[in-house]
Amino acid sequence: MLDTNIYIHAIRSAAARQELAAFQRLRAPHLHQHAVVVAELLAGAADEAALARWHERWVAPFERVARVIAPGYGTWQEAARILVRLVAGGHISRTPVARGLFHDCLLAAGAREHGYILVTHNTRDFELIERVLPGLRYTPPFP
Repeated sequence: MLDTNIYIHAIRSAAARQELAAFQRLRAPHLHQHAVVVAELLAGAADEAALARWHERWVAPFERVARVIAPGYGTWQEAARILVRLVAGGHISRTPVARGLFHDCLLAAGAREHGYILVTHNTRDFELIERVLPGLRYTPPFP
């Protein structure tokens, strides 16, 4: 499973696009897209044309092979538990909780639930989440 920041790097850099394309060719049968990543990615589009391009390039391939996962009710609850544990453990302050951190909690809960490895540039947040979510697997790009 790829984090949103992987796509952002690919959008901004031709070299990162090539790395991502090579990784996807190598790992295509094992890759899944998370609905949170789809929402974050498409919400960043400047206009409808960019949204359509990004959807076709980064989302549609996963839709065509039914590899988009959406967090269920239990995953939303697990994400909330992660935040509560982080606050209770003194790892983060109670307020304000960044929306991005909550999204990362959803990604982490979903990755663990499905047994996926999350590929991300943002290992700092996932190191933090791993303190209260044993069994989370993540790695910096590209393994």
